[in-house]
Amino acid sequence: MKPAPFDYLRPGSLAEAIAALAGEPDAKVLAGGQSLVPLLSMRLAAPSLLVDLNGLPGLAEVTVSSDEAARWLDGGHSVDGVAIPPAVFAWVGEYVENNYRPQPQKRIKPRSFQHPKDRV
Repeated sequence: MKPAPFDYLRPGSLAEAIAALAGEPDAKVLAGGQSLVPLLSMRLAAPSLLVDLNGLPGLAEVTVSSDEAARWLDGGHSVDGVAIPPAVFAWVGEYVENNYRPQPQKRIKPRSFQHPKDRV
């Protein structure tokens, strides 16, 4: 099945993207890591406008927090396929080597795993 017709916009700035989204209540955002394209193909989504944010400057985020990474991975997201420019990759590697100190993970054993005498 083919998607329903829609207008496509690849904005040159974040301000242009915000203005386009504000002007179209049925607009959808296309960015990395989304499953919008299959929904369009099955006609489960029929936006009037598709705003492509890929390549827009200033929308990349880098994090070295174990809590943030755990939240993403617990949610079933995969971060191993994210493309990083070589200069950013080198900077992140150097930053992690100089600043990252793993924090001990605090795990609480569920009551069902405890010996019956130890359950309170």
